[in-house]
Amino acid sequence: MKDLASCRVLIVDDVKTNVDLLVNALRGDYQLSVALDGESALRIARATQPDLVLLDIMMPGIDGYEVCRRLKADATTRDTPVVFLSALEETQSKTRGFELGAADYITKPFEMLEVKARVRALLRAKAYQEAARELLLSELRIAHEIQMSVVPHDFTPWAADGRLDVFARLKPARDIGGDLYDVFALDRRRVAVAIGDVSGKGIPASLLMMMTTTLVRSLLRLSGQPGTVLAAVNEELAADNPSCMFVTLFCGVLDLDTGVLTYASGGHLPPVHINRRARLVEFESTGTAVGLLPDITFNHGQVRLVPGDTLLLYTDGVTESFDAAGTCFGDERLLTLLTSELPATAEATVEAVLEGVGRFARGVDQADDIAMLALRFHGAVTAEKTLALHATGSDVARALDVLRAFGVENHVDGETIGNLAVALDEILSNVVRHGYKDDPAGVIGIALRCRADVVTIAVRDRAPAWDPKAIPAPAFDRPLEDRPEGGMGVPLVRSLVDTVEYARRGNENHVLLTKRRAAI
Repeated sequence: MKDLASCRVLIVDDVKTNVDLLVNALRGDYQLSVALDGESALRIARATQPDLVLLDIMMPGIDGYEVCRRLKADATTRDTPVVFLSALEETQSKTRGFELGAADYITKPFEMLEVKARVRALLRAKAYQEAARELLLSELRIAHEIQMSVVPHDFTPWAADGRLDVFARLKPARDIGGDLYDVFALDRRRVAVAIGDVSGKGIPASLLMMMTTTLVRSLLRLSGQPGTVLAAVNEELAADNPSCMFVTLFCGVLDLDTGVLTYASGGHLPPVHINRRARLVEFESTGTAVGLLPDITFNHGQVRLVPGDTLLLYTDGVTESFDAAGTCFGDERLLTLLTSELPATAEATVEAVLEGVGRFARGVDQADDIAMLALRFHGAVTAEKTLALHATGSDVARALDVLRAFGVENHVDGETIGNLAVALDEILSNVVRHGYKDDPAGVIGIALRCRADVVTIAVRDRAPAWDPKAIPAPAFDRPLEDRPEGGMGVPLVRSLVDTVEYARRGNENHVLLTKRRAAI
């Protein structure tokens, strides 16, 4: 708790004798500031952030009532206790002071022992309040960290596998919220996905969110049947639910070999299916919210994804965002945004929606939690080629020749392979020159993969860690002579391909370049 001796008291009175009395009485116990009129008091309060204000009412210029009103209207001084010191004894005067937010009212001529006792009591109460608030904020921060740890954040393993591109974001409206998402592998062939929205907000919603997430993950691992899982979760939540909270929940299992998603919904919003040629299809997913009533069955549905398709799962915090005029973002704006931008990756899909909602809201506070999970399906590998290189210029040239031949063999358009060749050249040159310092003993592994919709290049080396995503773009706005040497290659790579993924695993760098093939 804050040491009372470090508290600052602002004394405001236009009569110097009163000021001197108060200063002499409180000096040594607290830090003091003095103002002889209302305007000065407001300036000093904003500058020093006092812990308590002793405020006279009758002053030249603006009176104490107006000073108090402005202090309470300012977010920086709203919680500062104000004690009126006044010769006005009428009940009406005192009532007006309390209505403006004063914490106490002492009538002049005042007894100094009473003033000191009340000041100390108010400062002690404020210190307790601040300590309790800080404890609560600390606990909320910890709760936020725990809640965020429940949902996955590292999607690089999916990128490394190559059959599915995954990205998700959880953005609570408060420190903690009730939205959830999950994605995990049931086996090498099947991937489980879930998204949900708990009724309400804050701590109760977050507790139910974590309970629901745990149940869904455990039950999906056991059965792999979305409808069965929703029925079991519903029974668990409905069995003991005195607060009558519920969850809208969508579960699905995606077969990576066939692209078939088997799903069931408990009253959740239908996902958006974005196909390769930008046709949007909202497929039906109906059902009753989970946790309200026992003995409910949930039907299965299916949709087939083809390579290049993206599926966006989201909560109503997206479509029910509002602008300053109270207009809702809505389904049509979401579909129009995804049609016009047609993001190339799962991450770009999620970020495009978040940016679009932010532009629409234009600074209006987020009213509801937001969760989004995007899946971009690439399908099985149609061709693969691996290479082992040494850190030499001749091996870099050999890798580029192999890449071009790989493109011809698999009927990849020339522009795609040309861009990938330039990007691979830049990545390998960085590894050889800056990573291995032109040491031919350095080893580099390359894996070329071709799918129906994308070509990927995975580069692996044991040079010191470096993250191509973190290298800033060149400062084109600065004169050429003021720019640092180099720094052009990696930003060029990012402009030539659709995604650049990086991870440091053990003592190895893993870089994955992805480029969409031109539609045939």
